[in-house]
This record gives sequence, structure tokens and C-alpha cells, in this order.
Amino acid sequence: SFLNESILDGKAIVDVGGGYGDLMYAVKRSMPTIGECYCLDLPDVIEDALSTPNDNNEQEQIMPNLVPGNMFDPSTIPP
Repeated sequence: SFLNESILDGKAIVDVGGGYGDLMYAVKRSMPTIGECYCLDLPDVIEDALSTPNDNNEQEQIMPNLVPGNMFDPSTIPP
């Protein structure tokens, strides 16, 4: 890996505009020592992602936290 994983141990990372969370899922799967993974996207995208069935039990256990918000409107982004 070209990235030194140890610098991310226990750290939270956010994918802004991350859609269904596929990138954060892949990151967490390949680097399990990372702390929390978050995927921020528009509320309708997150709602759709949450309503999409997931048959993969392993994926459910390491899915990122899906957070609705708009990166252009700070008042919609949770603290």
C-alpha cells in the first residue's frame, strides 16, 4: 500500500459527496484500524442508500455512517 496506515489509526475520515458509501466501505475493509468512516451526501441520496437492500452481512458490519447534508450549506451538516 502506498499509504502508511498507522497515521490513520483511530482517526475519523469523511467522504464528502460520497454517494452510497462505497469508497468508505472499501477503505474500512482494507484498513480496519481506521476509526469511524462517514459518508456525507445530499439527504435524498442518503435516503436512497439506506433503503437499498444489502444482502452482505460482512458489508453491514463495516458500512460507513451515512450522513445527510449539503456541503454548500454548513447549517445542514451535523457537528
